[in-house]
Formats: sequence, structure tokens, C-alpha cells
Amino acid sequence: MLLAYSGWTSTVEERPYNSPRIWATLSPVDAIEEGQPAAVPAARPAATIVRNVLALPDAPHAATSTLLSIDGRRVLSLRPGTNDISGLAPGVYYLSEHPASRNERPALVSFRKLIVTK
Repeated sequence: MLLAYSGWTSTVEERPYNSPRIWATLSPVDAIEEGQPAAVPAARPAATIVRNVLALPDAPHAATSTLLSIDGRRVLSLRPGTNDISGLAPGVYYLSEHPASRNERPALVSFRKLIVTK
């Protein structure tokens, strides 16, 4: 590896320079080997509301989604893709996602907050 640097030089080995100089030297350190690129975590697409249409990303495992009011009542059953929410009053709602599983154990549920404004 070649190291280059610059700086003001007054004298070198009793020779007067009195000027800025550019110097270069070979590095005593071996070059650094590049490792594996870092894995970038995949972003999970979120629900999007534009002009009274709620767009849900396609669920990888056919998840069922429900829109709940602030007090936990079911307001709408949702499907992947676009969902019309023009009949909803402005406020805070929660999107609950239930992964479709055929196990006897209850599946984990995820909740995301949605704010509807007019």
C-alpha cells in the first residue's frame, strides 16, 4: 500500500526546503482483506393509507388481517392489496395480523397502529 501525505517542510537531512512538499512511502502493514459483505435485514413493508384506500402488502403465508378500533372491536376484515376505508371515522385503529397456521397452538398475533385522518 502506498501512503501519500503533504505538509510544510523546512529542512530534510540538513537541506533547506522551506516549502510545502508531497511525500510518499510504502506502508509496512499488509493490505487488509475484505470480508463478506454484511447482511442487510429485509424491510417488512407496512400498511399504507392514501386517499381512503388502505394498501396491505401481500402476506407470505396467507395471513388474515383485521382492523380494530381503539377499544378492540372489529371494524373491518382486510385482505392483501387495496381495502376501501372511506366509511371510517378519523381516529386511531389497530391492524392485527394472524398468520394462517394449521397447528393446534394459537398463532402469534402482531399489531400495528394506524392513524386515519381526513
